Amino acid sequence: MATEILILVGIIVVVTLIIFKFSSFNQNITFKIGLIFLIFFILSIGFLVIKHDISLSSSEGITKALKIYALWMGNILGNIVKISGYALNQNWGTNLTSGR
Repeated sequence: MATEILILVGIIVVVTLIIFKFSSFNQNITFKIGLIFLIFFILSIGFLVIKHDISLSSSEGITKALKIYALWMGNILGNIVKISGYALNQNWGTNLTSGR
């Protein structure tokens, strides 16, 4: 099963590189951002399926994969909020220790 997922990931990466190679700079950037998010979603689901040995051929496996993915994304968003809050609480004023 891992071999099929790796082949699928390889095909997705090759197709994406071909799309980026032949797309012009004038194309809509929204399409490119959407494509990046789609690739991230597929790669992350594949990673979770491989890591947790989930079978996507049954409804229980799909449910388990979606639960794990939702928890994973929740943790990522929680970490982003913590980092942003920490950065906002820093003293971004001038350095008062320079002696000037």
